[in-house]
Amino acid sequence: MHLLVLLAQEHWTGPAEGVLQLARGLRERGHRVTFVFTRLPAGHLAEHVDGAFATAPAVRLPRKGFHPLIATADWFRLRRFVRRENVGAIFCHLSHDHWLALALAWGMTPRPAVVRQIHQSRHLVRRADLAWLYRRTDALVVGANQWKAKLVENFGLDPAKVIVIPPGVDTDRFKPDGDVEVIRREIGAQPGDKLIGMVSRIKASRGHELALQAFQHVRAKQPRAHLLFVGRGEGREALEREVARLDLASSVHFLGYRADDLPAIYRALDVHLLLGEGSDGSCRAALEAMACGAPVVALRVGTLTESLAEGCTGFFADPSADDLAAKILHVLEQPLARETIRAHAVANFSIAPRVDLAENLFMRLTDRR
Repeated sequence: MHLLVLLAQEHWTGPAEGVLQLARGLRERGHRVTFVFTRLPAGHLAEHVDGAFATAPAVRLPRKGFHPLIATADWFRLRRFVRRENVGAIFCHLSHDHWLALALAWGMTPRPAVVRQIHQSRHLVRRADLAWLYRRTDALVVGANQWKAKLVENFGLDPAKVIVIPPGVDTDRFKPDGDVEVIRREIGAQPGDKLIGMVSRIKASRGHELALQAFQHVRAKQPRAHLLFVGRGEGREALEREVARLDLASSVHFLGYRADDLPAIYRALDVHLLLGEGSDGSCRAALEAMACGAPVVALRVGTLTESLAEGCTGFFADPSADDLAAKILHVLEQPLARETIRAHAVANFSIAPRVDLAENLFMRLTDRR
């Protein structure tokens, strides 16, 4: 099978890592995979993709706006590639590349199957443009049964056309084993201090202000608690000013964007917070935290309602500072078993079962050609 993956994105963020996990898994099983992503503008996704997959045609796939000349050139090059290289299926992920996938497949004999993976809950809402796309697509992939039910209800789709592939995480990289003291030393934490963390882009929709409000309540009962904000974003400066205004600079720490030592940060946490869906409804940071054995306190966002086992791997909170603080304090005062959290992650988030499901789907669809 030859699979063409289209991802109209230039950065290593949002759904990119999950898409690449599936693509790599399929390639490792002997399938040919061509990965096409945004080259206009250039971004750091290239360093994760280039050299790892079959040579792709020179297309630019701009993520935003409509550029008639570029779009036409991309279509011609990809259309020739699909015909010449016997592409059996096109796997698209965002609306921009979904339109392109259908345009590529239009009128072809044999026609490559078109599969769309939906990564954000806003793409479950009834809209005329989405209805047009979804009804002309061979299969839709979602990360939760609840999302499947919404798609079927809102768009009148055949349930057999909507495939659930739960979100996953690299449980070999994200694991409980390893040093945590380096992170505690970095923030000056003393023995017995509690660490609450949040790995997320810092922007208005991610819930950092709510976390800060809840942290004030937590400190009333846990005065030696620390709050760690891990990530970058346009909201950092305003959040830093609010921390200074509240005189919390000694206990609220901005660690910036982290990559290589991210597992160590999760391992060091007593609680991880997930308070916004962001650009990836799988809520990957929560899955990574659980894979490292860290309990999660979260709002009911994205596909996390089916990933977090309440009372076992963490708790859901209402979007209020009082309730969020109460759930955090509950975990700090009555810690959950980290080995149980890890076991849940391995059983439910490992990559191999996701690749099984994707492989079965694409083989079934390409067999119909």
